[in-house]
Amino acid sequence: MFKRYVDVLEIRKKDGSLIPVRILWNQDEYVIEKILRREHRISEAGGVGICYRVRIQGKYRNLFLEKDRWFIESGRNIDYHEEEQITLSDEDLAEL
Repeated sequence: MFKRYVDVLEIRKKDGSLIPVRILWNQDEYVIEKILRREHRISEAGGVGICYRVRIQGKYRNLFLEKDRWFIESGRNIDYHEEEQITLSDEDLAEL
């Protein structure tokens, strides 16, 4: 298990919550297709923060917001069910 600090494009909602949208890595952009879960937890690779369980290019990863920096945890692929996703409402999208 390892972690890599990454640049993340995010949406900051009016209630202060963050929604990661894209990961920028080595001049490439990776779209976050789905957010399946958001919770405060400890990373297996070290560190602690808000963990976003995300799907990127069909693979599931843990993306952490650790204080004011993002890192992605890699090393294993755990499958989650579609109904666990967090979605943006039409109202949220209209504010963008």
